[in-house]
Amino acid sequence: MSKLPSMRYEDRIKKTAQVAFGGLRHSLSCSDGELYDMKNLTCKEYPILQPREKRWIADAGVKDGRYEQTKQVIYADNGNMWDVVLWTDWRGGYELRSRKWKISVNLGREKKDWKFIRFGDRVLLLPEKWLIKTALEIDGYAPTNTELPTLTEADAGKLYLTSGTAPSIYPVYRWTGTKWQYQEELIEPLEYKIRVTGVKLTDGTIYGEKATANTLTFTGISSMDGYPAVGDGVEITGLSTDAPGNDKIAIIRELRISTSGNGKLVFSDNCFKMPLGTDGNPVTSVTISGTVTLKRTMPDLDGIFEHDNRLWGWKGKTIYASKLGDPKNWNVFEGLSTDAWALETQRKGEITGGVSFGGYPTFFREDSMIRIYGATANAFQTSEIAMPGVKKGEQNSIAAAGGMLLYLSRDGMMIYADEYPRAQDSVFGNGEIKDALACSDGVRYYARLTVDGEKAIYRYDSKHGLWMKEDDPGVIGMTYDQGTIYALLEHSIVPEQYENRAIIDLIGNGKIEGIEPTEEAGSVESFAEFGDFTAGSLNRKAMSKLQLRMGLETGATVTIKIKYDGGEWETLWTLTQGIKRSVQIPILPRRCDYYRIRIEGTGMWRLYAMAREQYEGSEIH
Repeated sequence: MSKLPSMRYEDRIKKTAQVAFGGLRHSLSCSDGELYDMKNLTCKEYPILQPREKRWIADAGVKDGRYEQTKQVIYADNGNMWDVVLWTDWRGGYELRSRKWKISVNLGREKKDWKFIRFGDRVLLLPEKWLIKTALEIDGYAPTNTELPTLTEADAGKLYLTSGTAPSIYPVYRWTGTKWQYQEELIEPLEYKIRVTGVKLTDGTIYGEKATANTLTFTGISSMDGYPAVGDGVEITGLSTDAPGNDKIAIIRELRISTSGNGKLVFSDNCFKMPLGTDGNPVTSVTISGTVTLKRTMPDLDGIFEHDNRLWGWKGKTIYASKLGDPKNWNVFEGLSTDAWALETQRKGEITGGVSFGGYPTFFREDSMIRIYGATANAFQTSEIAMPGVKKGEQNSIAAAGGMLLYLSRDGMMIYADEYPRAQDSVFGNGEIKDALACSDGVRYYARLTVDGEKAIYRYDSKHGLWMKEDDPGVIGMTYDQGTIYALLEHSIVPEQYENRAIIDLIGNGKIEGIEPTEEAGSVESFAEFGDFTAGSLNRKAMSKLQLRMGLETGATVTIKIKYDGGEWETLWTLTQGIKRSVQIPILPRRCDYYRIRIEGTGMWRLYAMAREQYEGSEIH
């Protein structure tokens, strides 16, 4: 804390001035001038002490017509807000929505732990394992492509979404100015399963050259819920009855599938092991009597993130990475730099978290950090360092701010910057911290934490190295976009529509496309409680005067309180609105070992400086 030199007079009266006010230090070591507790304070104008500004309400959670729409999770991307909602009308299920779309996508009736993970200009929705093209702006919807409306030439370029049947579930059509033309799929499933019949394994060609045992042809499709593509690593089952040893994972090199249901898949030379003929040599063709299944799969992961054009994730003690540039493929292993990658780690303890940080995929156990070095799949190497890692179940605490990584460990909050994490015991004390939910704008780290049973928003400002504490608005989700952090609340701002759930903006102007933001109602309630003032002396002491330089905006009020030796709070003075000025508060001296000062405010106030005048007694008096 920044203090000016103390002045001591002959009558043992000492005056101490303070002109800088820091962040939270909720520990027994909190000393003169440090803040032991607070509510709704900010270091935005550091070294001045002041409350946060009013938050903006991006979505008050107003009922859509007659029906409730309980938001489950939110995701913001390039000014567009996405959410998953539960409808309580006749639909009675969950839907994925976008402010730029004119339709919702059905997610069924089962509640799930939905997560959004960005990958370039697309976003992955889990646990559906859908890759959604978020850059598209859907202008309208038609139930089928035959019901698309006729538009004008001026409407050229408009996109309409339709409902299709598997594997084309949500096809997008583009109006050329004169007709509708199929453009692409809005949603690409990362997994698919194709069941085919009338299968034959034969010799064939690849890239125009003759090849042996590399072709699978079929005459019928029993089911198909996705489109295969060249380069897919697919798991093939159902061949071993007639061609033993051929159930495997193989990579599609060429393909052709007709609308009539027949097709051909070409794999690498000698991909299949052909049965021996009567002459003792491998046959050139074998017919498979049953149904053959081809699947492209993605592992069910405990956590996932994007790094350097790959998706990375973990399950138990195993680390996975998708193929370079292709988040749909996790089973392509050719010895190439672009391959997918997987490693089962051997050290004790499951992986508890992961993040892209410092230019490396970074993973944690509870007692260590794992970094993946190398730029290509055939050069990846791991390095594991013993250190406090992420506490099990607290992977949502991980976020980076100001080149530092913050997370919750078994030993409390940690800040990792270079060689070893720094514990934040001096900020949080020894209380239990749990249920962390964090997000960052790159400079400030916001986390909803439960500390010793009390929920609140804690904010770390990397520019000043300070922790500040806000109130608990009921945050259950957070997402960052374009310089602001949106928070999903567990309730609506409108009391009678509690279940609809609001979205507030923690640091910006609350703007979401299609909704006009409103400012938080009422004045911000705040307080600053300083730690024990001892003047660095073990003797008894008494404070006779408190001087504050403060400014209060219109409608603001501030109450100054004091307590001695852990007793009850006593009101000293109440200030109302006024320009920046110094206020002298006389105090009836009372001998004590230590005392505390508390400032309680409503509305916007600022503390520029504080001076305390006290005199020192003896060890007893």
